[in-house]
Amino acid sequence: MSNPSPSAEPIIPPPQPPRSATITRRIGLFGGAIGAIVLLTAGIAALVARANPPTSTSTPLSSLGCPLPDSHPAWSTSPDVTILPADGNTITNVHVGQTIEVDLPAAYRWRLMTNVSSLVQIQNPAGAFDAARQLCVWRFTVGQAGDGVLPFERRLICEPGKLCSDLIIYYQFAFHATT
Repeated sequence: MSNPSPSAEPIIPPPQPPRSATITRRIGLFGGAIGAIVLLTAGIAALVARANPPTSTSTPLSSLGCPLPDSHPAWSTSPDVTILPADGNTITNVHVGQTIEVDLPAAYRWRLMTNVSSLVQIQNPAGAFDAARQLCVWRFTVGQAGDGVLPFERRLICEPGKLCSDLIIYYQFAFHATT
């Protein structure tokens, strides 16, 4: 029989973390995965809300999207120029004294921003609901020559108690007025 050499040390395995630390680490990873899934689901829901504007509500559109929902404009003349949302990337040419009408779909909540060009005067009712065309309508009279902007913000109309995006889209309708 041979005796182990006196210089040999016994082999001791490295210390293991307590079992509770291993479980905590696994729960932490599992909780992180659940958190990521929750955030991903919320992000997808927000994108769906942005991509799918409301198509029907229990309240008529006239009371939702336009600042003056119960106002029915009775302007006696047609506008000289009509601006639509698709015109947001163009400059509209007008003359002093002409009327600009901005027609925006009532399926959204619209607001005329406060930094409206000083070259125009707003006609009342501003933001009136046109039931026949389902539009929110603003009219402006061009008072001076120059370059100006008619800025609006658009929000989704949200049904109470339903998930809805708070996305705001800004429109700036540029115009060039000459005499």
